[in-house]
Amino acid sequence: MKLRLLAPAVSAALLALCSCSTSRWSQPVTDPATPLALEGLSVLPPQGTNWYVVAEDDRNLVFARKYADEAVSTLASASTGESEVTFASPAGFLRHVERVLTDGRDQERAIGATCEARLTRRHGDFCVEYTETFLDRGAPSAEGRTLRVENRGCWFLHPEDTGRSVVLLYSTRRPSTEPKGSGAAAERFFSGIRLAPPG
Repeated sequence: MKLRLLAPAVSAALLALCSCSTSRWSQPVTDPATPLALEGLSVLPPQGTNWYVVAEDDRNLVFARKYADEAVSTLASASTGESEVTFASPAGFLRHVERVLTDGRDQERAIGATCEARLTRRHGDFCVEYTETFLDRGAPSAEGRTLRVENRGCWFLHPEDTGRSVVLLYSTRRPSTEPKGSGAAAERFFSGIRLAPPG
């Protein structure tokens, strides 16, 4: 999967939150202490109860948490693939990620969107972490309620192979009247990623 295609993959992962199919909940996470393998990395499942694997192949892994209120959701995902773009500097990579995030946003659903992206060194020089929030007034099963979506992401190029990219996402959707999250759960998920040496 090329870097420019990772945003649609993230969007597809978010759409999984809207699915109400019974099969979506067929793979519960029974051992959150055991990492799952993707191409080039291992992913420790999100910690806590009621987590399920709702999508999985050799380059993408999506977890969702089940709630009694179908409009409320939490998703954690990891995607990996090749980058077809060469970046001369980390700042150029940051600008690229910001553009992809903006272009991939559903303008009709994302009301009052804000996004703060910054370079970090979690996984080398070419590593961007971001927090995005917006209001969603059209979520399935919301019954007219306004929900707040909080996306926390980490996008980076493999520090030993900048031709390989990884996107991590932790996303919550809940009533806008509830307090914003602290980011601690996303941090735990991001910290459970381990990179494998380039093959």
